[in-house]
Amino acid sequence: MTSTQSSLLVLFLLLCSTTILSHLATAQEFPGRGDGYKRIKDVKYYHVVDIANYAIEEHKKQTGQELQFVRIISGYLDGRYYKLIILANDHGRKQRYEAVVWEKLYVKLRELVSFKLLA
Repeated sequence: MTSTQSSLLVLFLLLCSTTILSHLATAQEFPGRGDGYKRIKDVKYYHVVDIANYAIEEHKKQTGQELQFVRIISGYLDGRYYKLIILANDHGRKQRYEAVVWEKLYVKLRELVSFKLLA
């Protein structure tokens, strides 16, 4: 490899790494498709209810908090990210929670991104 080729390779690798780091620094917390969350019209649809139940079960595994699903109050979708406002029973008290779940449907993969109590 000549010194010119070596210099070009180093320059190319530097440019690639700078581009990647720049992209990572500006990435949003929940990137989705970038066009914003769209309201889910039918939150009683079985797939949306399944995602809400998944969020509650994952939260139980992570925290040990015993929650029971009541219903979905509202839901939003941005690409593969579901943001659901869920009503759940916490030891006899109904509380509202916001759950964000990432889903890759065609490989049946889900991940609970966040789960928090709403005031």
